[in-house]
Amino acid sequence: MKKTITVLSFMWQELKKYTWYIIATFVLYGIFVAIGDALVPLYIKRVTNALEAASYNNAFIAVGWLIGLYVIQRVCLFVSIRILSYFESLTSRDLNTRSMKSFLSHSYNFYTQRFTGSLVEKSKRIGNSVIAVVDILLFNFFGLIISIGSILTLLFIENVSLGFTFVGFLILYVLIVRWMGKKMSPIYEDRSAAKTKFNAVISDIFTNIQTVLAFGSRDREIEKFENSNENFHQKRYRAWKMAVNYQDGIGFLPPLFTGMVTLYAIYLASVGSLSVGSVVLVFILGNNFSNQIWRINRSVKDFVSHISDCVEAIELIEHPQEITDEDSARSNFVPKSGEVVMNNISFTYPDGDAVFKNFNLHIPDKQSVGIVGKSGSGKTTITKLLLRLYDTNKGSILYGDTNIKELKQKELKQAIAYVPQDTILFHRTIYENIAYGNPDASNDEVYAAAEAAHVDEFVKEFTDGYQTMVGERGIKLSGGQRQRIGIARAMLKKDAPLLIMDEATSSLDTLSEQYIQDSFEDLSENRTTIVIAHRLSTIQKMDRIIVLENGKIVEDGNHFELLEKNGYYAELWNSQKSELIIT
Repeated sequence: MKKTITVLSFMWQELKKYTWYIIATFVLYGIFVAIGDALVPLYIKRVTNALEAASYNNAFIAVGWLIGLYVIQRVCLFVSIRILSYFESLTSRDLNTRSMKSFLSHSYNFYTQRFTGSLVEKSKRIGNSVIAVVDILLFNFFGLIISIGSILTLLFIENVSLGFTFVGFLILYVLIVRWMGKKMSPIYEDRSAAKTKFNAVISDIFTNIQTVLAFGSRDREIEKFENSNENFHQKRYRAWKMAVNYQDGIGFLPPLFTGMVTLYAIYLASVGSLSVGSVVLVFILGNNFSNQIWRINRSVKDFVSHISDCVEAIELIEHPQEITDEDSARSNFVPKSGEVVMNNISFTYPDGDAVFKNFNLHIPDKQSVGIVGKSGSGKTTITKLLLRLYDTNKGSILYGDTNIKELKQKELKQAIAYVPQDTILFHRTIYENIAYGNPDASNDEVYAAAEAAHVDEFVKEFTDGYQTMVGERGIKLSGGQRQRIGIARAMLKKDAPLLIMDEATSSLDTLSEQYIQDSFEDLSENRTTIVIAHRLSTIQKMDRIIVLENGKIVEDGNHFELLEKNGYYAELWNSQKSELIIT
């Protein structure tokens, strides 16, 4: 019950914007149900009584009213369905937008803990499930309330004992349905969770299809899929079996009740308490009641299932944001310089992996800095903290002269040119992927950046040139080609005084790296440059090189100074000497 209330409360936040549409739909559909389940049987009673009394004129009049009622009924249904379709479509649109805005407001850590396929499935599921719940509430639950109210009113008018008989059965039935709903809810939640995991496994396999094929692990992935598929099947079958048992268990009660109450009506007629038309009325009302109950039997299963689906999606949508902008965060941030100061910072990843403790680093404006170190030393973590993909546990980071926590995240990231270790592209054109670095850039600026990053070297090979679609995650391009596009993106951020390159040339072959070296001076000109490097050829000419080990700076100086120290950097340099590109 608590989860149902949570879902309905969430739904109302979206639906209340269309209050008048909702009221109109429910009123019109209520009229439709009341006419069909109460007024039509009432006039059939009058026709029956008129025929029994040979009052054919009254029979004709009653039939005329019936025809009019049928017309009104169909008009109400016609209009209500169209209003419903309109505001449900609007609600689905709003929910999809809300879920996407929510997902894109979360921190990097939020995504590292979840499968992409799971997020896609849940973001799609919320709109469909809420609309399904609205349909069930209107066509089944609300329809049942109107039907029962109309039927009970007529029965009490006809005979008080008949009315109380219906009330007694209704109370018993509601108690049974509530008990069954509690039994079904956790089973459907298990099924929903299994479905999410199943979709996530499929997405994970297809996202990494190149790795699957390259490692010849088809059979291993099929086994993983089959295990997930079997789990989903077991949970789904259990839910289906529960639903079938539920329907079979109580499905016989409404028709049995209709037969018993009709027999009671015949008895009342035999002692002169009811007319023949009233017996017909009781039978039709009982049958209508049974039909409504049967629909409820089926809809309870669907209702519980959709509520379970909604709960999972709502938990994600309303998941607290780990990194938020302060209320006083600055807008329209324009950094005075590219100076970076990390002041006494400490940081531990959410999974418990400690990286920095009381760490300090000062990079003056327009200085070029290379950072090297073993895996896990903290090189990439520095870039993640500067971009506020994570927040420090302690200490402060200044960009220019401003604490980055005092800035809006959007403003901060727009003021940094960033080239990641592995550039992932959108399934869009090459041109769009380059222009992503600066949506306001002109065509000439985009093409100039592409030329500077040597993208034009391979674009010429494609029939559609810069309008070539790159495929999901850029799968149609090589790693080096994707990386050049990533570098071109950064080149478009001409006004960003800070450039961060996280092993940006690691995917490039020797020729491509030489191309990038040729354009590196243009890319880093007049701005602070931080380069995380594995290949020392990319940083040997930089103003300063920092060597990290276990979250601490163990060496600091330029290329020649570090070689003279004959430490870790010199050791690494000597091991790569044969591969270096020295210009």
